[in-house]
Amino acid sequence: MFGRRLSGRQQWVSKTDLSRWYRCPFAFWLLESGQITFPETVSAFQMSLIRTGQDYQDLVEQSGTPVVISPGDLSALLETEITILGTPLFENKQLKLCGCPDGIDAASGVLYPVEIKSHRAPTHLDRLELAFYWLPLQPYRTRQAPAAGVLILRRGGRPVRVDVPVTSALLNEVRQMIGEVRSARKNGVIPRVCGCLVCSRARRDEVIQSVTERKDVPMILGVGRVYSAALEAAGFATWDTLICCDPQEVAQAVTQAGARGCGPVKVAAWQLHARALASGLPEFRPGVRWPLDGPYIAIDLEYDVTPGNDHIWLHVAAMRGS
Repeated sequence: MFGRRLSGRQQWVSKTDLSRWYRCPFAFWLLESGQITFPETVSAFQMSLIRTGQDYQDLVEQSGTPVVISPGDLSALLETEITILGTPLFENKQLKLCGCPDGIDAASGVLYPVEIKSHRAPTHLDRLELAFYWLPLQPYRTRQAPAAGVLILRRGGRPVRVDVPVTSALLNEVRQMIGEVRSARKNGVIPRVCGCLVCSRARRDEVIQSVTERKDVPMILGVGRVYSAALEAAGFATWDTLICCDPQEVAQAVTQAGARGCGPVKVAAWQLHARALASGLPEFRPGVRWPLDGPYIAIDLEYDVTPGNDHIWLHVAAMRGS
């Protein structure tokens, strides 16, 4: 991977770019660079969910009163109290952002973005998408108000409007992601442990080999994207760097880096797994007593994910209690 100069259009970021990056940065980059196609990034079940969502969006749009809008009428329509579904492309040329929200609640020039979702409760990605759309609509806005958006969710088979505040934290997260999307296009993306279809199946060997060679902290049980970013920011980029540190100090550093819910007990569990990864041998939690006193047969199934050598080891031990 290496840096390259981006063309003017490659600087532009859409909501689709943001959503794909959020789901998996590595899959986003592979798709963006033409190494995979979109059908390779989704399972049959995920594709069915996409179709269900599109069918629901079509149903909601058909329930409205159709209005033919010419380009010259749009600015006047955005000054009304009407909610528009099926919008044209909006661009913020200064920020190089573009997108077509599912709708716009004009609100006399405030322009609240509307997204139609077939699930019943707002997700974090829903909120991020509304925060993103707040930015491309800025040049068209004629009245200022606190940032917010609208979700039309499906509850009991019926569309329900949910007003969602767009906080400064959401906007900051979106701006950071926009920068990461542009950086990915320029510099590529290093594979990380991920459960998406691309990382767990199509490119699994490549991902496992890369994270193992780098001793990547997301290999540790319980370290996801948020904790791995905080650990790296705190100077713990590999599992080797965690092993001999004071758990309290690591927890404080991770918390200061912006990750919540990290305490010394959690760090100690990470260190246990880190030592097992470093040595290749099992590690036993301190103070844990073997739970059985009488005769028993212990069966342990383990798998090896070394690229090209996938197989399951079967360990059986028969022991008799005293």
